[in-house]
Amino acid sequence: MSTAMNLIHTRNQNFDMAQGAQQVQHRTAHLIQLSQLALVQANIHRLLASIKTGTGDYQGFLERGAYDDEQKQAIAQTLQSVIT
Repeated sequence: MSTAMNLIHTRNQNFDMAQGAQQVQHRTAHLIQLSQLALVQANIHRLLASIKTGTGDYQGFLERGAYDDEQKQAIAQTLQSVIT
């Protein structure tokens, strides 16, 4: 999750790494928008549901990643921008 890594690098004042993570974030979002694959869209909705409710298919993933609330909010905002 490049969005979450961007936040971590920014917090650590490692701005070169943050910029790299932001580039990956933008490229990935662009690829998702171009693909318009139903499976990808469905997984995005499942991840958003897990972020919103704290349960669901992606909750284990979020817990293993130890994403904090700010990171989850940033991930949700990025995903919202690419769903159709």
